[in-house]
Amino acid sequence: MAILVILVLTALLGKSTLHALGITIDAFKIVGGVIISFIGFGMFGGKAVPDDGGGKPATTLSTLIVFAASPGTIATVIALSAVHNADGIPVTVLVGTAGAVFLTWLIMLLVVVGESHINKSVQQVFTRFMGLILISMGLQFVLTGLKDVMGS
Repeated sequence: MAILVILVLTALLGKSTLHALGITIDAFKIVGGVIISFIGFGMFGGKAVPDDGGGKPATTLSTLIVFAASPGTIATVIALSAVHNADGIPVTVLVGTAGAVFLTWLIMLLVVVGESHINKSVQQVFTRFMGLILISMGLQFVLTGLKDVMGS
């Protein structure tokens, strides 16, 4: 629920907040893309979750919430809600966010139930693959933002 509230508020208020601060959507796409790529490079390098100090990953619910509603996720929601809105309400983004949060909930449930049954190397491969996806998303945001700035 915390992730859903954060992302819905972001979708509804993000564009107006940027406007109030004098930040263009194009600039935000570029910076958001860099942030998303940075997170992806961390995952691609094998740094998926923080360490608990004893060499064991700290996989608490708060860590998963922070990861799911990270600056990269927030940047993505704001950029998409600025582009995909009808009458000021980003319906597509809200529906997509609700679906993504539901899938995140299912994944969290699976992680909690099956964490001890999943091979560590499988976890690393999945983490690196998701990192690659995030790097690609971030680069696409940067390229789209640059294209929009150059076209203006």
